[in-house]
Amino acid sequence: MTLAVDIEVVAGSTTVAARFTADPGITALLGPSGIGKSLTLGAVAGIVRPRRGTIAFDGLTWADAEAGRHLPSQQRRVGMVFQDGALLPHRTVVGNVELGLGRPASRAARRVAAQAWLERVGIAHRGDSSPLTLSGGERQRVALARALATEPRLLLLDEPFSAVDIDARAGLRRLVREIVDEHGLVAVLVTHDTDDLDGLVDSIVRLGS
Repeated sequence: MTLAVDIEVVAGSTTVAARFTADPGITALLGPSGIGKSLTLGAVAGIVRPRRGTIAFDGLTWADAEAGRHLPSQQRRVGMVFQDGALLPHRTVVGNVELGLGRPASRAARRVAAQAWLERVGIAHRGDSSPLTLSGGERQRVALARALATEPRLLLLDEPFSAVDIDARAGLRRLVREIVDEHGLVAVLVTHDTDDLDGLVDSIVRLGS
């Protein structure tokens, strides 16, 4: 499986040109603030339409601006973790993870599946809690569980450790590395923290260079 990106994306006053490939493992997307790293992830996820170019994954063209092709995000099997977790405050922790699931036969089955993912990321004991009561590290574990519940082949991580206290970051980095290796995922990580590169990523792409 390979992600191949060769696009130009425009949003407001920001224009970003990105060209890179990512194989199974973790690819870090680096560059100064405002260069368009998050915008690039949005295009890969299908949230943003490129103005020019193509995005392909595992031989399937997801986007081709010239041909007018744009595969909807829900058909791309992409899991995404945002900087602040982006959890819904009116749903419980387990309820947030259920949003990432398909449609098991019953509500009970959905809860069991969601709890299993929470167990995998080490936060099953907070399943009935409100996201508002969680620490930064706990929120990111829930966000990761929700992303993985979609059974993605591609995992997009938009500064997932920046809102987490220093003590929790090392554990989250190890967890992401383990999950990517275990499931053979292609993962793209946006980060400003050079500590995220040491022992975590397999390759680096620099935007704007």
